[in-house]
Amino acid sequence: MFVCVCRLLVCAMFIAIKIQPIKLALLLNVKYAATMKSAVLFLTLLILLTPVLSDELVYALEYSRHGARYPRYAHLSWNLLPMGLTSAGMRQHYLLGRALRRRYVDDLHLISPVYNPEEVAVYASGIPRCIASAEAQVQGLYPHGTGRNLTADGVVDPPNPDYERFADWSREMGPNSLPHGLSDIPVRISARAVTSPESLCPKMMKAVEKSQDKRDSNSAHRTLYQELGHEFDLPAAQAANMTLQKASELRDALIVGVYEGRFDDAHTKDLINRTSVLYYMWKYESLLGVQLQEGVNVSRVVVTPFLRRIKKGLLRALDGKERNGPKNTKMQPRRKLEIFTGSDTLMQSLLKELFGIARADVCPFASTLLLELYRNASSGQFYVRVMYNLELNTTFALKEFIQLLDRDDLDPETYGRLCTAVVGEESGLGPGFEATWRKVALYTSVIVGAALLCVVGICFLMRRRKNAFAHQELEPPMTEVQNR
Repeated sequence: MFVCVCRLLVCAMFIAIKIQPIKLALLLNVKYAATMKSAVLFLTLLILLTPVLSDELVYALEYSRHGARYPRYAHLSWNLLPMGLTSAGMRQHYLLGRALRRRYVDDLHLISPVYNPEEVAVYASGIPRCIASAEAQVQGLYPHGTGRNLTADGVVDPPNPDYERFADWSREMGPNSLPHGLSDIPVRISARAVTSPESLCPKMMKAVEKSQDKRDSNSAHRTLYQELGHEFDLPAAQAANMTLQKASELRDALIVGVYEGRFDDAHTKDLINRTSVLYYMWKYESLLGVQLQEGVNVSRVVVTPFLRRIKKGLLRALDGKERNGPKNTKMQPRRKLEIFTGSDTLMQSLLKELFGIARADVCPFASTLLLELYRNASSGQFYVRVMYNLELNTTFALKEFIQLLDRDDLDPETYGRLCTAVVGEESGLGPGFEATWRKVALYTSVIVGAALLCVVGICFLMRRRKNAFAHQELEPPMTEVQNR
């Protein structure tokens, strides 16, 4: 309200300035219009210099895909580590970290310029390329010169045979704990939130991939398969019988080759664009779009753990504090920025399930999804701002966004049942989709029943043997009976 009143007052004063001094004097019955005009100018300048209230950023969450990596399938001459992070991928996430620092340290003042573990937490899935991407990103968020310094009289020499050289090395580093003032930021391995679905639900994902790894029957794609085979020197028979998954892997190798500078011709880039339809068919229709029991897509199972993590972070930010442990434990300051690094499977599933965006192309390396929680300066109400690369920038009322999360969040029982699901040998996908937990329950019942029978049998035999011994002790020997 205060901001609106100030703006109206400024507009009124500017209108007054435009009126000629004589007319101003006549309208306001002021004798000296020039003096009135000077006063108006002074008050206008004073109000313009008054700080205007702005919405407060309370909490931010970033989820990003790992940086450029080496492909699953490559030329034999490449001699690369499959799926490892490339030097280009390291640079991508370092630049992402610099962008985060500019936004959340310099512009919006959400976090401190120096790393504070109570403000920032960094998570990654257990895949090495995701961990390396997160480490590169935090180096950009806290660059050289932001690290900690040693205390004056602290002990720094470790018990090591190179003890005599420690003094020279310490002298070279100066007061910095690490060279050039580097910051040591821990990267936590997230247990469930951003872990790949192949690790969380291995049976479900393998079953779906196996059932969908079939030869593409669309004859219009034959030419694309032949071109892909020619690009990688594949035999003609192998190219003719290529599956959607194999075609997507070859396309992935072409994209990585462009990042690494191995392919820079127009033909290769055009081939990548034309094969995007193959990736869409495999990723969305044949993998993430598969219908499980109860009409639930695979993508909804994939996003459930991370949706719960998003909701948890938002609710903690609203409380202003977070609790580690039971209710009677000490409250800890809330986190202001949480960074997650994972795979494109989770990114694409989030875009599809939350915002209805079904990309016909792969999410680029180092794609970033930002969720920011703001408090409105005028009303005090909270809202969430969502940004994805340069393609999405929208806001939701907090209540509306929480409802959106709850809509796609599966209850624990349904999630556990679908996560452990496997494809039935006869029925296939759909209504006949079986679950491993049922088989486990059956096998467990059989094993437990057999074990109980064994225990009962052993007890019966032991009791029978004990009774036999007791009977023998009570009966006198035959020789003693005959003597009597």
